[in-house]
Amino acid sequence: MGLRKLAPVKSSRPRRKVRPRHAKRAWCDRLIYSNLVYALAALISFSCDQNFCGVLQMGAAIASTMFHRSKETKYLLLDALISGTLGIIFIFAGQHTLNNEWYGILAIKLLLAVLCVFTWLYCGMPGGERYDKWHNRWHYVSGATTISTTLFLTMYLPEFDLLMHELIQDVVVVRSMFI
Repeated sequence: MGLRKLAPVKSSRPRRKVRPRHAKRAWCDRLIYSNLVYALAALISFSCDQNFCGVLQMGAAIASTMFHRSKETKYLLLDALISGTLGIIFIFAGQHTLNNEWYGILAIKLLLAVLCVFTWLYCGMPGGERYDKWHNRWHYVSGATTISTTLFLTMYLPEFDLLMHELIQDVVVVRSMFI
């Protein structure tokens, strides 16, 4: 039983063990740059007095940047939690358009939803051959989706920010009763 023979050191095999601090994307990577669409969405939300959405969108920009900067090895839960909350708000706005029979707006929301689902599923898992290219596109589509949701809430449900503020206050009060 002899020693295992290693392949010669080439560019495909690192000279030393790759540590987590080495597994980082460059700041100029397109997956990092495409997160700016969430920051743009946040600026639009803040300018429309939709502060709840604005905070979530800015959080999505930061969390997604951290997630992709670490080459998808850290911060997945944070990124998924924030983007999932934005998705729930998108679904809430879609339900509101359906209840009020605004079918033109609903058609736009459905188109954006289909594009989001397609780009999300088609990009595959991190490290896959299509991931970088298609997840980059998913950032743009989901950013456009959150911008459209902000504009919808501003025009048709301007009290949404106040409703979310009151909901959070109620949750805090109920939680304090059990502590």
